[in-house]
Amino acid sequence: MNLRKAEALREQHRGCLPWAAYSVRPVWRNVVPPVAIAGKLSSRYQSVEVTEYLNLETGEIVRAADAEEHSIRIAGAVGQRVLQRDAALSSLKPESRDFARFCLRFRNKRRGVTPGFRELCRWYSELTGKRADNVRRCLPSLERAGIIAGESLLGPLFQFAGKSTHAHEHIGEDERAEQVLHAILAKMRNAVTSARRHSEVETAGGLPYVPEWDAVRYAEREVAAAFERYVEAQRRCSDLMRRLNTGLVLT
Repeated sequence: MNLRKAEALREQHRGCLPWAAYSVRPVWRNVVPPVAIAGKLSSRYQSVEVTEYLNLETGEIVRAADAEEHSIRIAGAVGQRVLQRDAALSSLKPESRDFARFCLRFRNKRRGVTPGFRELCRWYSELTGKRADNVRRCLPSLERAGIIAGESLLGPLFQFAGKSTHAHEHIGEDERAEQVLHAILAKMRNAVTSARRHSEVETAGGLPYVPEWDAVRYAEREVAAAFERYVEAQRRCSDLMRRLNTGLVLT
């Protein structure tokens, strides 16, 4: 059974790092400050802890206590950070929470956001139709929740740090931010269009008449007729060749 499990791990992590978690155990961890879990404030949560690691190249199994001797990097209690991030967002009012989630979509790999929060306030106001100064009033609550720490710097819980990121990758951050904004705009427009079409169908009992559809239907009929003529010409040509071949055989 252990050999089968080891082979499955090797196949799953093929081409990745040489070490993989082999066995785990449930543990209780403390979280400070307390967070809301299932609607109740709690200072402890259940997580999993790796007890053994498997070397995918040699099949060697080592204890987690000996991980440092084999240069195995342990990620730590990832679940705690997730709970703390959720708690920080849950502490905000709905309008501030929506703005915070909008800002987090523009995270870069330099522990911040691109563009800065002031510019993101302007973008969010254009998307939602709210005044920019009203949107900027959300910034202090985001700062108190630990989500932002500066003009373009995020709080420690929400930072991305790209250790292997090269300088030329930072140059394209503004372009990537604009692409994210355009994707959000397109999604919102599609949602509005879909809601309007759905309302029109419910009111009229069907889609409204659009004059351009007549041209589309006419073009479709023309294409279908041209295809039928092509098929008929191919059939006649085949019949002619078959009669010619039959006449040659008889003679």
